[in-house]
Amino acid sequence: MMYTQIIIIAILIQFIINFDVMLKRSDEDVFPAHGYYRNFLYGLIPYYLTDAAWGYFESKGLLDLLYFDTVIYFIAMAVSVFLWTKFVIAFLNDTGVFNLILKFIGFTFVIVVCILMLVNVKDPMVFKVGEGCEYIPGHGRFIILLVQTFIFALTSMHTFVLSVRTSGRSRRHHITIGVNSIVMMVLVALQMVYPVYPIYSVACLLCTCLVHTFVLEDEKNDRRKELEKLFKIEDTQAKELISAKRRAYTDSLTGVKNKHSYIEMENDINDRIGGQLIKEFAVIVFDLNGLKKVNDTMGHEKGDAFIISACDLIQSYFKNSPLYRIGGDEFVAILEGDDYNLRGSILRQFNEKMEENLKTGEVVIAAGMDVFDFVHDVDFHTVFEHADKKMYERKKELKEMGMN
Repeated sequence: MMYTQIIIIAILIQFIINFDVMLKRSDEDVFPAHGYYRNFLYGLIPYYLTDAAWGYFESKGLLDLLYFDTVIYFIAMAVSVFLWTKFVIAFLNDTGVFNLILKFIGFTFVIVVCILMLVNVKDPMVFKVGEGCEYIPGHGRFIILLVQTFIFALTSMHTFVLSVRTSGRSRRHHITIGVNSIVMMVLVALQMVYPVYPIYSVACLLCTCLVHTFVLEDEKNDRRKELEKLFKIEDTQAKELISAKRRAYTDSLTGVKNKHSYIEMENDINDRIGGQLIKEFAVIVFDLNGLKKVNDTMGHEKGDAFIISACDLIQSYFKNSPLYRIGGDEFVAILEGDDYNLRGSILRQFNEKMEENLKTGEVVIAAGMDVFDFVHDVDFHTVFEHADKKMYERKKELKEMGMN
């Protein structure tokens, strides 16, 4: 039973160490041979299970089950070797003669072992089980293990040769595969000498640990660094996009929202009106008095300063409302929330300030406001037209005040 316990421990350790490889498919792109390595790990499971069962059947004296289990054991061993060769081929990514040879040997090895297991029923050339359930190895078993030793020796030599041509991380990975193959080769040789010890299972466990520690973890760390770099690039691009969008929606002179932003706002409010999602808002249209005179007599630089001063003045009263510059001297504010609730008093204070400015010769702005009526107003433009009409009435009123 100690034999079986050792194998069970090996299974558990391999599963724990390679949990991320065997169950998580999110890292499929960590390196090209990832899928082949996962197949190899899955291929080891039947081998481990038959090896564990072998120890149990042998301890219980179950002759027939022991024989059948040993047959499956050899086939599972051959399949695991074949899957290992597939992984090595994919990992090396070398389309040369070596890959063709390794692929042929690995596939042929499985076929030959299956044939030997059939022949072994009549002629126990690989193994036989004595009446006392003792395992008796045959010459065929040594041939099978020798072929495996040859496969691992061939893999080791080739990967060490390739490691000389590479550098850095790639060289380290090639050396790991080479060392891995040497470990397997040595322990398979020991298995020939000690047939009733679980040496081969321990060898598989050691080798998967080597690959996981020195290859997979390396690849994942590199991938993680690459992803972090990509995330930084994406973050920078996102900030640049936000900045570009802000510039595209912002008036370059005053810093308030521009005509493009105003059009999007109008469409959004129309959608909300259509969906009956908005019932309260007011529109105020502002127009500067005397901008043309400033431009003509003092120059456009003074005219720009005049516009900026007017914009700051509007925002000092309508602090919580988005302001849009929709023309050279025309602004629109959308009142919601507190500004909407206090719209009457705010507009009155604003108009009083404009009348004072009219007397002192400071910036004068005509303002007209209209409140959305969800019963009669069908869209935003209707409210805007009403506010615009009131603005012109106020403009005419201010003009008359200035003439008196």
